[in-house]
Amino acid sequence: FDPAGIGTLQALLPHFANAIELSRRLAAARQQTSDLRQLLDRVDTAVILVDATGQPCFANGRALRIVGQADGLMLGVSGLVAATPTATRRLRHAIAGIGRHGIAVSGRGAGQDLRLERPSRRPPLLLSLFPIWRLALSPTGTPAPRIAIFITEPDDCPPIDRDAIADAFRLTPREASVAALLATGYDLKGVARTLAIGIGTA
Repeated sequence: FDPAGIGTLQALLPHFANAIELSRRLAAARQQTSDLRQLLDRVDTAVILVDATGQPCFANGRALRIVGQADGLMLGVSGLVAATPTATRRLRHAIAGIGRHGIAVSGRGAGQDLRLERPSRRPPLLLSLFPIWRLALSPTGTPAPRIAIFITEPDDCPPIDRDAIADAFRLTPREASVAALLATGYDLKGVARTLAIGIGTA
């Protein structure tokens, strides 16, 4: 390089370094977001991440199942909607309050809880809304999630891990099966019928 070329190179090097650092940070952010999505897809709880306007940025598999049933919580053109206009207004009001200030509209700061009645007359959906805007979870070019909505179906019991029961309480596989059925509401006759064993054995 001649002196002029060296001068040009020295002027460009900081820009190259900044570009490389920016690329590295974007890749790390994308990986973090991907890891978070994989984690949320593995949890048993239904989770929806929404932006400040109530538009979903992400929903795990369990949440998609609930929204797909259109029983108390649905996805409309303008974002999440409930079964009635009044319930939708309450949901939007809670989302807007947390999205703007990072605190619940009630002033409690930790979040807000909502009950959404269901047209099917099943027990209402229980929603817990929490601010997450400080986590900076959004990769470049996508809406930033500001609120995490955790959804509970009171009448939908999570499956019981029979291997975990057997290990924790030192049960045989058959004893764990009996325990799991009893825990989900079967009586002894129902357990015996389901497992095709005599009631005395059960």
